[in-house]
Amino acid sequence: VAFSSQPQGAQVFVNGQRLGTTPTKALTFDEGNYQARFSVPGHDDAVVSFTVGAGSSQTVSATLQAMQGTLVI
Repeated sequence: VAFSSQPQGAQVFVNGQRLGTTPTKALTFDEGNYQARFSVPGHDDAVVSFTVGAGSSQTVSATLQAMQGTLVI
């Protein structure tokens, strides 16, 4: 499983464990269901669920939205 994001450079956590920064090279997972969280400063986190099957190859991707703010003067 490889991970990518827009913008690039997001930290990737799978089931709470940090795996690296996007884009990642392909990583090996046991069969099962997982949850990936993508985090980059100034953006809302994105969470993506994915399933790994026997012999499968996939890329898990997320688009992180820029945080919105309000300034009252």
